[in-house]
Amino acid sequence: MLAILRHVPVAGGEVVPPGSPAWEGTGTTGPPDEAPDPVAALTDRARQMLSLVAIGLPNAEVAVRLHLGPWTVATHPHRIDAKIGVSGRVGATRFALEHRLG
Repeated sequence: MLAILRHVPVAGGEVVPPGSPAWEGTGTTGPPDEAPDPVAALTDRARQMLSLVAIGLPNAEVAVRLHLGPWTVATHPHRIDAKIGVSGRVGATRFALEHRLG
């Protein structure tokens, strides 16, 4: 409940109920929705690649294990990074370990 209240507009120190005139112009339409699960945005193949990167395999080995070309392995992680909101191998590795993908 406290998490929701942190995002509710306040007018003059009072919580403003959704739909009231004070709510208008706040840029929100109501309480925040659950944050989307970034792992759910990944394909099975992306999860496989992420788990291999997380255990420290070089691109050439990831390509062999997944039967992909080296160019695919070199470029695909950038799209994975964008989906999960990280940057680079270190960020992807941390994400994979935190979400038990590696």
